[in-house]
Amino acid sequence: MSTLLNFKMNSFFELRRISTYLIYIFALLLLDACHKAEINENMSSAINELQQHNELILQDSVGLNCGTIASEDFLTQRLGIKTYKLSAITDKIFLVHFHIVRKSDGTGGLTTSQVDQVLSNLQMGMEQASICVAEKGRSFINNSTFYSGSPSTNFNNIVTTNRQSDAINIYLLPTEALSFGRAVDIPSNALVLAGSYVLTPVVAHEFGHCLGLFHTHRGTADDGVGGPAQCPELVNGSNSSTCGDYVTDTPADPYQWQGCVYVGTGTDANGQHYSPLTDNTMSYVSPSCLQSFTPLQIARMHTAIDNNSTLQNAMSRITGPDVICTNGTYSVSNLPSGATVTWTTNGGLNISGSNTANPVTVVNTSGSGGAVIAEITTTCGSSSVTKYVLAGTSIVLGIEEMIDLQDSPSGDRFTVLAGIGNYKYTGVLKIKNLNGVPTTYSWSKVSGSTGAPIIGWSAQGNKVTVYSKGVNRYIKLRCTATTSCGSSFSKDYTFYTGFAP
Repeated sequence: MSTLLNFKMNSFFELRRISTYLIYIFALLLLDACHKAEINENMSSAINELQQHNELILQDSVGLNCGTIASEDFLTQRLGIKTYKLSAITDKIFLVHFHIVRKSDGTGGLTTSQVDQVLSNLQMGMEQASICVAEKGRSFINNSTFYSGSPSTNFNNIVTTNRQSDAINIYLLPTEALSFGRAVDIPSNALVLAGSYVLTPVVAHEFGHCLGLFHTHRGTADDGVGGPAQCPELVNGSNSSTCGDYVTDTPADPYQWQGCVYVGTGTDANGQHYSPLTDNTMSYVSPSCLQSFTPLQIARMHTAIDNNSTLQNAMSRITGPDVICTNGTYSVSNLPSGATVTWTTNGGLNISGSNTANPVTVVNTSGSGGAVIAEITTTCGSSSVTKYVLAGTSIVLGIEEMIDLQDSPSGDRFTVLAGIGNYKYTGVLKIKNLNGVPTTYSWSKVSGSTGAPIIGWSAQGNKVTVYSKGVNRYIKLRCTATTSCGSSFSKDYTFYTGFAP
């Protein structure tokens, strides 16, 4: 992995590497010139093997080393979300698909019990985050290049092989390979594990990247991974929502570890000493120490899930209409094998028929909407998944926007304020169905002042404009709102130029 170039080799490894190269060069000079072509080829192969051996030695001599690179932070930079609410944390079930890499002849690769251990490590790591992980399936990739080659070099080809869109894809290389861990992006639905990382909690670290988390030392220390918009986080946390890992309850981390012990002595730009978490799953402590997420790391993961369709496609979730007229059909998609479902509702919704079937029929009994709840029992316990449903028969009209209007306490009479346009008095009113149900709007005139100067109006959708050149004029307009279920409701609005009685 490219990040290894940033680690300092100790003197023993450095001397051994130099001495080995010198032996190869000395041997080359002593050999007959007619065999140089063959010698050069063997020399190149030997040096390549030596470099891979040195890489493995380095990885075993330090803590975790992850190669995940984010193109951008889609939450802060693309969506403008800089705070994460604990209320975003709800039970979620993710499906994972394991891809076991073997040799081209079908030999080698992880055993069934080893893959089971990877799943168990991931389940334990994500349980505290209210995320249940269930297996969707496992399959084999018979490719000797992937099996024996550099995971870093082959990464892009590995993660595009048999990739599933309805699961988080976990590609597992042999335990004797170079130690390697990397997610495709932050967030994403694929990761690779190899070597000594395969059977450790590193799987939860890479899964955390898939769900939107950065390294705790991001921006504060250079781990060689790179990525845009990095800036060092201050110990006092004053810039922690815009620098570092964008999570305000993870202390600044300068990435100076020996195993699980922080050994740094440096200070930040304010001269304050660092005190990073020694067991955080997204840090670079030794794999055995990757044990916990902070509350706001968990909230950030759930916020990322709620705003990313790729992640949502890998979940068990309730599908069905967002708006219900009389009844609707709901089901749990991506249900893990062997899972059971028990349905409940609240508000004005009831279950029709069996509450353990999938799909299930939900009836709108009162026109007030409510929630459809699926209690899903899997190998990692029970989780509740909720879908909020609007009643398509419900209409409550409210004001969305007013321009150059002053409303009365009743909310249905307005004074049109004087302006400087072609018409001295011009006001705009926009209304909406406060229940959020898709609604269409039509307008008609009920009554109004006659004679000159006239008071006129025009309407488009939920917006109406009233205008006049004269004072002491009025007009009453009726808005009829109709929902997608066909229910309708009418309300009158009266506009006065210059005064309101």
